[in-house]
This record gives sequence, C-alpha cells and structure tokens, in this order.
Amino acid sequence: MECHFLLIFFLAFIPTILARNVTIGRIVVNGTTTIAETDENYICLTMDIWPHNECNSWTKLCAWDGRASMLNVDLYLPILVNAVKAFKSLRIRVGGTLQDRLIYNVGPFKGLCHPFQANKDLLFDFSEGCLYVERWDDLNDFFNKTGAIVTFGLNALLGKYKTKGIQWEGDWNYSNAEALIQYTVEKNYQINSWEFGDDPKLIYRFVDPRYLSQISNVFKQLENTIKRHGPWSAAWVGEAGGAYHGGSPHISDAFINSFWYLDQLGMAALYNTKVYCRQTLMGGIYGVLKASTLVPTPDYYGALLFHRLMGPDVLKVHNNVSSYLRSYAHCSRGRSGVTLLFINLSNETDFEINTKNRIHMSLHKSNPTRNGSHPKNNPSGGLSEDGRKISSHREEYHLTPKDDLLRSSTVLLNGSPLEITKDGELPDLTPIYRESNSSIFITTWSVAFIVIPDFVAPACKL
Repeated sequence: MECHFLLIFFLAFIPTILARNVTIGRIVVNGTTTIAETDENYICLTMDIWPHNECNSWTKLCAWDGRASMLNVDLYLPILVNAVKAFKSLRIRVGGTLQDRLIYNVGPFKGLCHPFQANKDLLFDFSEGCLYVERWDDLNDFFNKTGAIVTFGLNALLGKYKTKGIQWEGDWNYSNAEALIQYTVEKNYQINSWEFGDDPKLIYRFVDPRYLSQISNVFKQLENTIKRHGPWSAAWVGEAGGAYHGGSPHISDAFINSFWYLDQLGMAALYNTKVYCRQTLMGGIYGVLKASTLVPTPDYYGALLFHRLMGPDVLKVHNNVSSYLRSYAHCSRGRSGVTLLFINLSNETDFEINTKNRIHMSLHKSNPTRNGSHPKNNPSGGLSEDGRKISSHREEYHLTPKDDLLRSSTVLLNGSPLEITKDGELPDLTPIYRESNSSIFITTWSVAFIVIPDFVAPACKL
C-alpha cells in the first residue's frame, strides 16, 4: 500500500510535457434496457459529530477542523447555504462514529447531558456528548432552508454495556431516541429517515485502474447477497472518504481525488447501490467544502455535476478502448437521452471516442477534433453566428486540474477556473456545445460529463 501512496505523490509533480498520444476508439452503450437503478438522490454528503477538541485526543496528526462539526458549524454562512442549495435536494447524512455517544437533551434526558470531553479510557476516547434542542432547531431550519433530504444516525448503544473486545450486550434504551423523534414530529421537521447505529466505512484509495476495478467485486458480492437474502432491502455506502483520520493533505482536497470519488459513484451505481454518502460535507481534509473556508473542492463540483446530469437509471457500457479510460452511462436526469461520464487516468494519451448504441444506430461519425476543435480551444462549441444553440447538439463538461497538477485544489471547467464570488455565490457550471455526430475528445488527466439528448435509448423514457 505504501508504494502506491508514494507513487501518487511522485506523479502529481510530473508536468504533462511527455509525448502525447491520441487513441481513437468506440464505446457501445446499451440503451435498450437499464441494468441498475439508484435513488433519485444518490449523491449524499455527511455532517459529522466530532467536537471542537477532537484533535486534542489524538497523538498523531489530526486533520479535523474544530468548527466543522454539526454541533458547532455556523449554519448561516452564505457559502455553506449556497453550496447545499445548489443541489436543490442534497441528501445529508448526519452522524458518524460519535453518534453512538450522543445524548439528546429532550424529554426525560433534558438537563442531564453535557458536551463531549476527551477521555482516552472511554469508547472512542470521549465521554458522552449532548445535542441541545436549540441546536436541533437550528439544524432543521438549515435543512428546510436548503432543501436538504436528511438521514439522522441514532445512538444505538444507549443502555448497552461492553463485555469483551468490541462486543456490546444488553437491551437498547430507546427512550431518548423516541423523545427526539417525537419532538421532531411535533415540530413538523422533515427528517427523511433514521439510521440505527453507525455503519462500517467503505474506504478505498488511489487512481490505478487495476486498483479501482478491484472494488467492483465488493459491490457485486453485496448486490448478490441482497438479492439472495434481503430483496426487500437496499445497499447504501454510508460513509466513504478515501482516507482515514480526516483525509490526506493535497490528495483528499485535490483534483486527484476526483478520479477515485467519481469512479466510485459510477461503479457503485452499476451494482444497484441506492445512496452513496461521501465523508464529509465539511470537516477534515476530505470534506468537499474546505473546513476553514468552506470553499468548494474539485470533488464538490464533480458531485454537483453528477447529481444534476446523471439520472437514476443505469445503462451498460461496453468499453474496450483502454483500462485508463473509465466510462459510465446513465439516462439523463429530467430530459431525454443519455449522459456519459468519462475519466481519463492517463497523462500520456488523449482519447477520441465515437459512441454507438446496441440497436446499431451509430450516433457519432468520425469527425477528428484537430484544427482548433479541442474543447480547450473552442469554447463557443456548436453555436450559430447569432449565438443560438444548434438544433442537434450535445453538452460537454470537461474538468481538469489547474496547471495540469493533480494535487491542485483548483478545478477548471472547460478551461476556466471554478471560483466562488466574494459574496459566497457559486460559479455557473456552463457547458460547451458540440454537434451530436462529432467525436468526443477526452484529454489527459481529466473528467468529462457528456450529455447527449438525441441518443436513441428506449430505456430512457421520461
């Protein structure tokens, strides 16, 4: 594992001045039937519970920011509000390791709970903590204002006692959870679902295509297990961050992490995973909003584009072009046609792709993208002289790292940096337009979302 980790650091500093190759290939999308389906709100981000003094309890380097917990983050910062509202219906999972140490200051427990205190002799190195009802009111005001769809993780250990190892026995004391739920209903707060206990983390790293493909076996086994033993249930990824202990500096918050994250989103969806919760919305280095400033990272913009463009219906893609070109296809969200996700892991090879569907109707004819038609060189794309969109076009969203450095925390969309305004407003995510019958050009070390409204896909019915 160490070798892979060091390799990433080495590659991140190699400027892309090596000889560039262009591989021309074809992928086939089966638009006749769907192979899987996600929840409408597949993208999920977490709000964790770690208190402000969490780092004081760790002897090793701690990446957690003390004011990024759901217990103390400023919920009224415009940049935070706007970042969540941009999704229109972002699923937020509130919880984490310390949810099983959190007492709710309501009902019979009112006045009996206190803030977390570090204590290495206790479970997770902390005493029990407190969620005050006033903070619960503020959180729900934030959820309502931003349109968030909330899953809240309940304390599943209250009343239980530790016997040996990691084994806990005894009856669950549900009275505190019941009081919180009753209060929530009485206040007409819209909590979408309640999670019982913290789920194990699914954490995978690195951008080697062979490594990325290994995880497919895990998702496949989980899908098969559910089909055999629990067809009424659904698979969620409850808390995935790509690295332990708050994330890895200059990786978890950099463009390189988007290779892992977006590939995970595409692959998990292939195997009927309904919801994928990313650790975290903010907090630690792996937050999609930087903990100290709440400035969006490259992963935030990748998640936002996935949420806006990729619908819940998943299509099969046949790709024999290269293992370094990852490809996924969904029915487009809220409109006809399909949306493709391409991830180019190579720093030496550009790909020129023609797309075909399984009913033998070629959509893209060979149309080389030389002579200024590369996405970086032709931002107007398929626009007529008077600025109107052409009648048959596709949308392209190409994400690349600033200065071609994988460890850059600034991402470019179609060659322009994505930066927030002084007032905390997010930039527009504006596509470029191409003729639908032209080839798709995927440059080195890049991610691309390609929306093709006139792709013939009978399975994609509105």
